[in-house]
Order: sequence, then structure tokens, then C-alpha cells
Amino acid sequence: MFESREGKQLKNGMLVGVHFNSTRKDYSVLEMKSLRTAGKVIGYVKKGVLLNGYPLILNSSQKKVKATKQKNRHAFLVGYWHGFNIDADNITGQLYYNPHKVECFVDYDLYNEKGIIKEIESCYQFHLDLIHNENIIKPIVKYIL
Repeated sequence: MFESREGKQLKNGMLVGVHFNSTRKDYSVLEMKSLRTAGKVIGYVKKGVLLNGYPLILNSSQKKVKATKQKNRHAFLVGYWHGFNIDADNITGQLYYNPHKVECFVDYDLYNEKGIIKEIESCYQFHLDLIHNENIIKPIVKYIL
């Protein structure tokens, strides 16, 4: 479930940042130096749960993505690691972020169905998973406010 990098460990209650790694097709897990400063990647997961979290977007890197149209690591979900058990079947809230369309993490359904931009600033839980559709793997993040 957790693929360690350089022998690092992922423990419940640990403050981490995660982002979808489009090259590896999984989530990179970073140790957080502080609530707003991302550290090094400690490993990789395909699913998991974060508690008491919030989205973090590095504005200068986001601007670079828009200008160069090249991906970089600039958007994270930060929270306290809570393990791999995901029971998100009855959770309706889903996150959406595309730096070329929105400036922040928003509610997927409100944005795609009604064009409403409802920024998600903090959440009780983030449920990270992957969708396998033919040969394409995409991230799916459900949330509970």
C-alpha cells in the first residue's frame, strides 16, 4: 500500500501533503515541514485518507504552469494521515482542480454541472483514490466538510 522512498515511514497522525503524480499514476506523499511548507517525498500511495486537511496551492508555481503549459508540483492536499481504509461510497463531495480552468480546488459537481465555483478551503476528511478507465488512470478525491 505504501511504497517507501529512501526508507521513510508513513504513520497515522503524521502531517503530510499529497499530490497526484501524473508520471507514476499514483499519489506522492510529502512530509510537511510546517502547515504551509512542503518537504521531500517520503513515498507513494494509490489510496488513503487525510483528516483535518486543506488544499495548498503554491501561487508562483501555478503561474508558471499557466505560462509554460508544463506540469509541475504546485497543488497539494495537506492533512493528517489516517490510513488506507476508504469507505467513500456514500460521500457525495468530490474535488476538482485544473490550473487552466480554476484558481483553486472546487466542488466537482457544482463546477461541471452548474458552472459554480465553490472553493474548498478545509475539510474534515479527504478520501484519495484512483479511477481506472480503459488505459487511463485518474485521481479521484472525495471530501467531507
